Amino acid sequence: MQANLKKILIEMQTQIHDLLLLAQEQHNSYNELTKKLNNDFLKITKELRNPLDKEQAAFATQALEKHFQECNSLTDEFSKQSQKAFDDRFKKILENYQKIKDLS
Repeated sequence: MQANLKKILIEMQTQIHDLLLLAQEQHNSYNELTKKLNNDFLKITKELRNPLDKEQAAFATQALEKHFQECNSLTDEFSKQSQKAFDDRFKKILENYQKIKDLS
């Protein structure tokens, strides 16, 4: 009975580990796509503003660039926080896995 329980716990811990990895990969992918979308939007906006007066276009583009730099910085910060949370959870999973394996 205890051997079966240990086997089930190990399998559950492995599944949790795999799900956590998948969630982290999706989160990182989302953040990268967010940054790419911001940069693409900035490029398109610059092209649309080309017909404007040079001074107006420069001012509008500067403001927009600053906004997107801030967005990208926030995205990077969220990624770092997410990675730290992932690392903490991953460490705990490995500790639990070892505890389960050590059960006799």
